[in-house]
Amino acid sequence: MIPQIIEVPSPLGLRPTGLEDAPDALRRAALHQRLGSPDAVRIEVPPYDDVRDPETGILNPHGITAVARDAASAVAATLDAGRFPVLLGGDCSIVLGPLLALRRRGRYRTLTTVAKPDLKGFWVHLDVDVLDDALMPAVDYRHPGGMTWREATEILGGLLASDRACGLEITIFNPRLDPGGEIAQRLSDLITDTVPRPADDEGPDRLRHP
Repeated sequence: MIPQIIEVPSPLGLRPTGLEDAPDALRRAALHQRLGSPDAVRIEVPPYDDVRDPETGILNPHGITAVARDAASAVAATLDAGRFPVLLGGDCSIVLGPLLALRRRGRYRTLTTVAKPDLKGFWVHLDVDVLDDALMPAVDYRHPGGMTWREATEILGGLLASDRACGLEITIFNPRLDPGGEIAQRLSDLITDTVPRPADDEGPDRLRHP
């Protein structure tokens, strides 16, 4: 399948600390070009409001809803076109979009139930703070421990090689904490190495294990 990048630069579920800059930073790291998706779809994000909704206690519930609906439409259109959606966030709230899109199509679940026989497919959500803190310091909430780049490549590569994988989402990367762009480049490597592409387009980037 040909990848289709969908940029969702939304910090609405957290704070506009730089998460919203991640799609642009990954474009500068040549991710769009390497995936063969210069025609990225960009989801419009409403203005941020730091006042929590008094009824739900949630930040920006109406904005998050609007982004989810637009992202769901973009994911649905991508799947209908026979392409593989790659969402670049943004914070974790953007996962509502692809989950809504898949819910409308049938029986899908996130990673906890990928082996169920009646499952039509699954969506892969990656918060980059699952990587080891020493390797991925460009996140707002740092914790010690986590995966290595090699481990992330092997796990993602295995999941995305499944014909049930319906798409990938990357969130929580804050490029303002990566002023030299080295981490954006390494994250671009990870995505390029694991996202499925037509065999004749794979080239030397596929499944490189540093």
